[in-house]
Amino acid sequence: MLTELNIDGRAPVKRLFDRYPCLHGSIAAILDGGMGKIFADSHAEPHAALAILFFHFLAGDPLDKNAAQLVSLLKPGDVVIAPTLAWQQQLAASYPGELETYEREAFQV
Repeated sequence: MLTELNIDGRAPVKRLFDRYPCLHGSIAAILDGGMGKIFADSHAEPHAALAILFFHFLAGDPLDKNAAQLVSLLKPGDVVIAPTLAWQQQLAASYPGELETYEREAFQV
């Protein structure tokens, strides 16, 4: 079951975003700054999450039984960051023929 995490309840999803390949400032604003929204499959032990600021960030296990529910929260026109090939495949399976892909470069400092 999906749940929206309030500002004080976002700590459990931080580990899902630990190695996120891009847009670290946006991720920090959501997790630590209380901006945007976060949906997860569990409050206590989340396996998959969707963080929303200007972009939609998928994280965690795309093969988790609740990952498809997170993907179903997306709407046409949303800009989604799918950080792994498995998340990209999950999106493609959920929205066949409807996705536009834009390549991005992830930089580390």
